Amino acid sequence: MEWHTHIHWILGGFALQSDGIWRGNGTELHYLEILSYDPAQKINTFSGFQSDGSTWIGTATFNDRTSVEKMTVIGPDGKVATCRNDWAFSADGRAVSGKQECEQDGVRWVAFTVKGTRIKGET
Repeated sequence: MEWHTHIHWILGGFALQSDGIWRGNGTELHYLEILSYDPAQKINTFSGFQSDGSTWIGTATFNDRTSVEKMTVIGPDGKVATCRNDWAFSADGRAVSGKQECEQDGVRWVAFTVKGTRIKGET
């Protein structure tokens, strides 16, 4: 599995955009995700779109160098899954590891596990 992502602030720093590519097992998927803070509910929210037609919406919590995302995913077949992403960041912010676990129709699975580092010269 290969994962490339580009994350940057948008809308004057109000929101964060993550766009990238997942490659593996002969498949290449492009995605776009927007994260923002909802001041009325005092939560971090996000929504995403993927080139296979999948969409998702969820919330994220941050604690020190970890983050937990809980989301509802609608697949290209219209089926709905609930997923949880657990992220851990290095102290210098240059490395990340993550895992996604999902459940659909009573079946649970690990959708991905990743580890990565920033490419030298990129912010």
